Parts: sequence; structure tokens; C-alpha cells
Amino acid sequence: MTDCVQLAVEPDTGHLLCTKPVYGTKITSIFKLMKKRYITTLRPKAVELIGPGSAKGEIIVSGR
Repeated sequence: MTDCVQLAVEPDTGHLLCTKPVYGTKITSIFKLMKKRYITTLRPKAVELIGPGSAKGEIIVSGR
């Protein structure tokens, strides 16, 4: 999914929700990605950058 302006995870299913402009940016639409191994791109300045040390990440090891 390319040109997204917002990404979210659906709480009940874990699916990725991608919001992106459509029809020449006249409206936005939300697309649900249901298969794992998501690849997305965000528009420049779509999200606010966070500074270093402002949040701690968590490493989650999944069974492959």
C-alpha cells in the first residue's frame, strides 16, 4: 500500500488499516490489509517525528 497518510492496527483482528487519499486527493479511504508481511509507504510529513529517547521500544519474538 503506497501513499498512506495514517496507519493503525485494528484491535480485534490485528489487521493493518491504511488511510490514503484517492480520486486526486478529494477524499480519503481506509484500506484493510489482512495478510501478514505488510509493506506500506507514508507521504512525507504524514506523521510527526519523535525525538531520540522519547519512548522505549519493546522486542517481541514471534514463532516463525
